[in-house]
Amino acid sequence: MPVILAIYAAIAVSVLLLTAFLLGRKRYGWALLALCLIMPASLVLWYQATRVDLVASWLYPSDTVYASQFSPRQFRKVFKGMDRQELVKLLGQPLERRVNADRQEYWYYSQPGRHSQNYWNFIVIVDPASEKVTDQHEEFYTD
Repeated sequence: MPVILAIYAAIAVSVLLLTAFLLGRKRYGWALLALCLIMPASLVLWYQATRVDLVASWLYPSDTVYASQFSPRQFRKVFKGMDRQELVKLLGQPLERRVNADRQEYWYYSQPGRHSQNYWNFIVIVDPASEKVTDQHEEFYTD
């Protein structure tokens, strides 16, 4: 997390330095543009372009074990309302199934490996009554 905050700070400091440079050159309009438009736009674009879990996966060592037929590309094809049989055909059997207090089945297609507790977590939630997908989660888990 500190690296991500450092990137935000670097963007802000860069724009402030640009603004100071422009003010020194008496380019007041450009300085105002940099301060009021470029900095907020840069920060918003950085936030939109990078997900925190994606950035974390680049920074922290990870070790993810996946179900035998699983692929992240196929996981993105899962949708709410998908039939259980379609899900198994698309992703194969999960590594683990758990029934939580809300009576939903949580199908885990990944788990931490032996070398690190940081891993990609892929979960599909299935309603046992209707045998349909109700939700899915993809996140980078750090410990």
